[in-house]
Amino acid sequence: MSADFGEIVQDLSWIPPDVHLIKLERGGTPNNRILLSKVRGQVARKTLHRLLSKHTGSAGYILSREYARVALAFTERMNVPIDHLLFNRNNSPLADRLAPFQLCPAIVGQSSATDGGSDIIPSRKRVVPTGLSFWRRELRNFYYDYRYVPQQVLQVLFQGAQLRIVPFQAAVGD
Repeated sequence: MSADFGEIVQDLSWIPPDVHLIKLERGGTPNNRILLSKVRGQVARKTLHRLLSKHTGSAGYILSREYARVALAFTERMNVPIDHLLFNRNNSPLADRLAPFQLCPAIVGQSSATDGGSDIIPSRKRVVPTGLSFWRRELRNFYYDYRYVPQQVLQVLFQGAQLRIVPFQAAVGD
């Protein structure tokens, strides 16, 4: 967590009333670029932006009580990992409904103890589809990854959205 994590989460009055999900972490590789809206709010030298592209990882986020109920209803029929359910509108109707935001710079980072990987992967059974199942999956993933590109291009051209790297400043001494 960043040095100012406590200051930021102690008083949440800085969150606009129409914002129900805020991603506090930087996911992916250090150079991973995500599409963010113009600034929608500010707290402790951090800016708040609508998340306009997939940005997985669920190490730290704020979810309103109202939308936590909505999210719980979705978990009964969840067929994607929780970070995709919350932050990947490409394949999650819930993420589309929650309209997630991103705090920038991030105040939560994934532990480097796992070298950027996941410690739950060894317990998962990996099923690799073959034949027609493989091609169905590939076409579905292609559709999910690119179906919002035209809308995203318009957001860049006409609404000031930008592809940005979300930095993370670790706590002093980390």
